[in-house]
Amino acid sequence: MNTVSIRKWGVAAEVQAGYWWRACATVARRLPSAGACVAGRLRSAWARRGVRLAALALFLLLLLPVAGLVHHVYFDASDLPDIESFIRFEPPTIGEVSDARGTVLIELARQYRRVVTYDEVPVVLRQAILAAEDKNFFAHSGVEYGALPRVIQKTAVRSLATWWNGDEGFRLRLPQGGSTLTQQLVRGYFLRDRASREGNDTLFRNGLTPWLLSAALGVPTTNKLLRKLEEVRLTLWLEREMERRYGSKEQAKRQIFARYASFIYLGNGRYGFAAASEYYFGKPLSSYTSEDAGKAALLAGIGKSPRDYAPVAGDPRPLRRRNEILALMARNGYIPEDLATRCEAEPVRVAAVHSVKTQAPAAIESVFDELRQHGGDRFGVEDLFMGRVSVRATVDARVRTIVNEALETGLALYEKRHPRAKGLIQGSVVVLRNGDAAILAEAGGRQVYQDRRNAYSDYNRVTGSLRQPGSAWKPVVYLAAFRQGLDLDTTVPDEPIDVSMGSDRGEKWSQLRRSVRGPNPGPPGAGRVPQHRGRVDHARDRPGHGDPDRPGTGDPLPAAALHQHRARGVGGAAARAGGRLSRDGLRDPGGAPRRRSRHRRLRGGALRGATARRRARLHRAAPDPGS
Repeated sequence: MNTVSIRKWGVAAEVQAGYWWRACATVARRLPSAGACVAGRLRSAWARRGVRLAALALFLLLLLPVAGLVHHVYFDASDLPDIESFIRFEPPTIGEVSDARGTVLIELARQYRRVVTYDEVPVVLRQAILAAEDKNFFAHSGVEYGALPRVIQKTAVRSLATWWNGDEGFRLRLPQGGSTLTQQLVRGYFLRDRASREGNDTLFRNGLTPWLLSAALGVPTTNKLLRKLEEVRLTLWLEREMERRYGSKEQAKRQIFARYASFIYLGNGRYGFAAASEYYFGKPLSSYTSEDAGKAALLAGIGKSPRDYAPVAGDPRPLRRRNEILALMARNGYIPEDLATRCEAEPVRVAAVHSVKTQAPAAIESVFDELRQHGGDRFGVEDLFMGRVSVRATVDARVRTIVNEALETGLALYEKRHPRAKGLIQGSVVVLRNGDAAILAEAGGRQVYQDRRNAYSDYNRVTGSLRQPGSAWKPVVYLAAFRQGLDLDTTVPDEPIDVSMGSDRGEKWSQLRRSVRGPNPGPPGAGRVPQHRGRVDHARDRPGHGDPDRPGTGDPLPAAALHQHRARGVGGAAARAGGRLSRDGLRDPGGAPRRRSRHRRLRGGALRGATARRRARLHRAAPDPGS
C-alpha cells in the first residue's frame, strides 16, 4: 500500500512537476513578447505626451510673437511721429508767378497740389470718395475690422492661386485694399519711405518676432505685414490725437478727410482732388453740382491705381471703375438711380492738356535770377517750386502779347525778304518802364524755333547775349549835361581836341558839336568825355545799368558791350532824375514840355532809316542763327 501509495504519489508528483515545468516553459516563452508589449505601450504613452509638449511649445512660440505684435499695435506709445507737423499740414503746393494785374503767368511745383478744407470739397465728390474707399469712415475708429474676413479670404485665394500655378513656392500673398481713408493717409504721410522699401530683402526690424515671421513667410511679406501693423498702430493713434485736438470725433474726421482729399496722388503729377479736377476736366471744385456725379466718380476711382484708372478718353478701365462707383453711390442712397444710369451712359471726356507752360518764358527766367540774387537766406527758387512763396512780377500780359506778336511778325517779314535766312535767325525784345526800368515785357527768343517751343529754361537773349548799345547811351550823356545846367539851346565849344585812348594806344581826334541839339544828333560834348567822364559814369550807374560791384568802371561809350535789358534801361535815367523824355522834348516835373526843332525829328527819322538799311546789309552778308 505504501509502495503503491509512494508509487501513486510519485506518479502524481511527476505529473505535477511536469505541469509546472511546462507552465514555466510557457511563461518563459511568452515573457519576452509581454515585455515588448509593455515597453511598446510605455513608448506610445511617452510619444503622445511628447506630441502634446511639442504642440504646447509651438503654440507658446507662436503666441509670444503675436502677443508682442498686439502689444505693439494697441499699447506701445514709443517712437510716434510728430503730430504738430500733421496739424499744420504744409505739404508742397503750387507756386504762382503773376503779372502786375494779377494774371497767372505760370504755375510751378514739385507736386501740383491745392490744399482744401472739408467744406471746399463738394458734397457729390465726398459721397463718391466714401462710396469708393470707405463708406463707414465717420463711424469707425480708423480701422474697419468688419473688412478683416474679406481680407483673409483674398489673402488665402491669392496665396493658393500663386502656389497652384507653380510661379513660386507657397508664400503668404497679402492683397491690396482693405485700408480706410485714415490708413491710406497714414501710409502716404508717415510711412512713405517704409512702403517704398518693403520689397527689399532686408527686414525693417530686428528681433525674434521678425526673424520667426520671415522664416515662415519670407522677408518681403514680413516687411509688408510689419508695415501694415505699423499703419494700424499709427492710424489708431492719429484718430485719438485728432479727436483730442479738435474736441469731437466729427470734427476730427472732417480734418482727416480734408487732408486726405488734399494729399492723395491722382496721377500725372497731380496731388489732391482740386488739382486733379483742374488737370483732367479743367474744372474747379467750387463749380461741382450733383449733375457732375460722373466726374466725381472718375476722380474718386483714381486713388486705387492712378496708372490704371486715371481718366483717358477711350480707355475702358477708368470707365468701368467709374460705373462701379456710380452704382455704389446709388446703392448707398447718395444719388438717385436715374442719375447714376444717365452718368454711366456718358463717355469719358477729359480736357485738352496744354503743352505750353507759359507765354512769358523769358520773364520767368528773369524771376528766377531775381530770386537767386535777392532772396538770400529768406527765400529762393526752391521755395517757389514748393509753393511756399508766390511772385508778383512787373510784367504786363497785355504788353507781353504785343511783344511776342511784334517779334514773330518782324522776323517773319525779314525771312520773307531774305529766304536763305528762314528758320535760322533769332531775336529778342525787352520793354522797360521809364520811371524805374521795371520789365514790362520780355521775349528772349522766338516762340517756336526749329520745331521746338521756347521754354523758360532756354537761352534768354535779353539777359544772356551781349551787344553794342549804340545810341542807347545818348540819354545818359544828355542827362549828365542837364545835371550840369546845360539845356537844348546851350552852345558848346566847337574845336578839335585829342582824346587819349590809353597809355600805349596813342590819341584819337574827335570833333565837338556846335550845340547840345545841333544839326548832328550825336551826344553833346562828346569830345569832352575825358573832362566829364565821372559825371557820365555817375549818370550811368544810378539807373543800375553799370557793374554793381565796380561803379564807374564801365565804358559809357557806344562801343561797350551790354546785355539788352541794361542797354535799354538807360532811357529811364532822365525820368529818374526828375523829368521824363516825351516825343516833344524834355518835360520837367510840373513844367511845360520843351519843344524840339522839326529838323531834329526829321534827322532822327532819317537816321533810323539808315540804321535799318545798314543792318539789312549786315544780315545779308553774314546771317547769325544765334544773334
